[in-house]
Amino acid sequence: MADSLIAIVGSVDVTRYDYDPPLRNVDLGKQAAEKLGHELALAGYRIIVYTSNPAFIEADVVRGYINSGVAKPKSIQIRFPQVIGREQVPLFDEQHKHEQLFEPMADTHLNWQVCFYQSLKDAQGILLLGGASAAFLTGLVALMYHIPLIAIATFGGSAQTVWSLCAAEGLLSDEERNLMGSPAWSGNAARGICVKRDRQASVRYSERVNSRKSSFSLRRTDRHHGIVGQERCHFQCDS
Repeated sequence: MADSLIAIVGSVDVTRYDYDPPLRNVDLGKQAAEKLGHELALAGYRIIVYTSNPAFIEADVVRGYINSGVAKPKSIQIRFPQVIGREQVPLFDEQHKHEQLFEPMADTHLNWQVCFYQSLKDAQGILLLGGASAAFLTGLVALMYHIPLIAIATFGGSAQTVWSLCAAEGLLSDEERNLMGSPAWSGNAARGICVKRDRQASVRYSERVNSRKSSFSLRRTDRHHGIVGQERCHFQCDS
């Protein structure tokens, strides 16, 4: 589904020691993130990013996204919290030459966590690669609210845990599970992963529709039982 917004979340920072499971294939992590950005742009997706800090994958994804040559104006949303007295906007190197491709969006909240997690409701998909606790919670939010996930297990971190959860829930086809969970990164994997994301989106959309139908049906049943109960009470009282 072209033009959908994909939130970019994760990190492959060798200076951190809080990854569970530990990172692996780290030397290829940033290269993979750049390739994924390239393929997301070719597929017509827009992206949400949160920081230009090179310790996180956003900077690499943005580089690949722009180097694709097909990025459209305002196709890169930058989400960030308000700072008292001013707005602090993450600045990517590419903004100097390609300012028109970016759309900075200040949140009304001062708290970074509030800004970050609330932004996920606007995403039609989430890309996870590596990552620690925030990436893990992001995966849980996505599963809870039926947001399609690209969880790359190849590089370890929380993305691997989320990939396992997706596989256990039957959300991935055999091909998707193999592409995202490959023990070694392939240059062609990014294209296949981005293409398969549409199938998962269709599955998650169907789940949301069925969930809403079930909820509506349950509310109608509860309301019916309530009315019947009131009628029985009136009948017993009158008799």
